Amino acid sequence: MILHMAVKGRVWSEFDIAAMQIFSAPREDKALSYRRLGEMTGMNHTRIVDMERNRNGTPTLTEFLTLCEVFDLKAPGILEQVLQKADDLKKTAVAKPRAQDESDAEDTIKSFSKTDEFHPGLTADIEKSERLEARGGDGR
Repeated sequence: MILHMAVKGRVWSEFDIAAMQIFSAPREDKALSYRRLGEMTGMNHTRIVDMERNRNGTPTLTEFLTLCEVFDLKAPGILEQVLQKADDLKKTAVAKPRAQDESDAEDTIKSFSKTDEFHPGLTADIEKSERLEARGGDGR
């Protein structure tokens, strides 16, 4: 078998996340370690960890089919579950869009005042920065 690495990283979609959520359940049910599942699939155990944690490359079709085979799952049925779970994930994401998360963070940052008694180090740094800027320097 010839394996090729992707030239560009792929962004995890709801489909990828849903598939890995589905595959993590039988691994946990069978109390399989990542290393043991790696031996069973021929994949590196760190790859399995990455896929379960939605890190690095998205799962390939070969990895999907291999996991189906190892867990004795029918790929068409799992695809149906992936589609349903991905739809649920999309609905959840629509309920609170990422832009709202970002504006919440901005509001939180703006809410800190220079005299906030819980952040004396931050207060000192802000005042020092303002003095340096007033003199036309950036402290370097």
